Amino acid sequence: MSKPLPHRPNLDHLRRQAKTLLAGVRAGDPESIQVFIDYLPAAKGLPADEIASAGLRLADAQFAIARSTGFGSWPKLAQHVELLRKLEGAWAFDSLEVDGNQIPSSQTQHARILIDGDRFRTESPEAIYEGVFNIDAEASPQHIDIEFIAGPEAGNWNHGIFRLDGDRLEICLDMNGNPRPNEFGTAPGRGHAYEVLRRESSTAQQARSSSGDRAESQSCSTDGMPPAPSGCRCVASVNRLVPFVHVTDVQASLSFYSMLGFMQVNAMKDKHGNMFWVLAQSASAEIMLAQASGPIDAEQQAVLFYMYSPDLSTLRATLIESGLRDAGVYRGIRSPDDTTQMVHAIAHPAHMKGGELRVIDPDGYVILVGQLA
Repeated sequence: MSKPLPHRPNLDHLRRQAKTLLAGVRAGDPESIQVFIDYLPAAKGLPADEIASAGLRLADAQFAIARSTGFGSWPKLAQHVELLRKLEGAWAFDSLEVDGNQIPSSQTQHARILIDGDRFRTESPEAIYEGVFNIDAEASPQHIDIEFIAGPEAGNWNHGIFRLDGDRLEICLDMNGNPRPNEFGTAPGRGHAYEVLRRESSTAQQARSSSGDRAESQSCSTDGMPPAPSGCRCVASVNRLVPFVHVTDVQASLSFYSMLGFMQVNAMKDKHGNMFWVLAQSASAEIMLAQASGPIDAEQQAVLFYMYSPDLSTLRATLIESGLRDAGVYRGIRSPDDTTQMVHAIAHPAHMKGGELRVIDPDGYVILVGQLA
């Protein structure tokens, strides 16, 4: 069974996955060998010990990674990932045509589309739309399928075609869930929309951080929140907070939160396939659910706060300058010296290789801060 790519796939990460997979096979790791059996035709039917000593190459591991994510070959996977990354950024409307009618620029000049990996957010004075999309980089013209997950169109699908030429992006969509258009342009009664977009910035994150400039504000602000107090260090400030909740059964909790509109964005499973961590999202709301190591005391409401910062090193130095105690390296368990208002050294766990900071607030609550990519 193929597994989906992460929402912001990275070729360097996928290459490292392939190297790790090959090393695992050569070391006789059963799970790595099974991946080759499942996705490498030359390995099907071979005993595990023969696969481990078959002289397989990195190209074989890359092929298996590609097939495991639903692609026919590594070059096709690479083409898909590279195109996704080229689409990322903030896009403004040069023109919009719907059902053969040209929409006045006065109605689109304040609208834009933010693309981040396979997710998008369309912002306009009338409404905000959010969703996910999938592309077919091999089709001609290239295909795009959009699923709206928040906003007036939530639950609907649009199928279309697109072409990217540097900082110019053209998208032609069927707006009614019908088959995709086969040419760029619209005609009366067909239910098509044709967008011509120009790139404003190369990343959605840059676009979000520069949104304050549109309001002619020099204060720090993020995603529509009020400006930060004067004197804040913008570069080191925390600008995203995700509740991290320990639960008895992650899958059962995810099913419950899905009733409130949350959708799984990312997940981690153990070697038996049991989910022990999940990140779920509903529009701009997010929550992390993690398997508890013991019984849950509902009255205590034990919650770990997970935050993100663009500059962990500066943030840590700022916290120490502000009076928090430097607690050094965290050893994995609380010690008698592990008191409130302290900050540990930056660690680099597998789930946050860019860096993670452990902070304890005045009431003893643990805050983990991850390094934004």
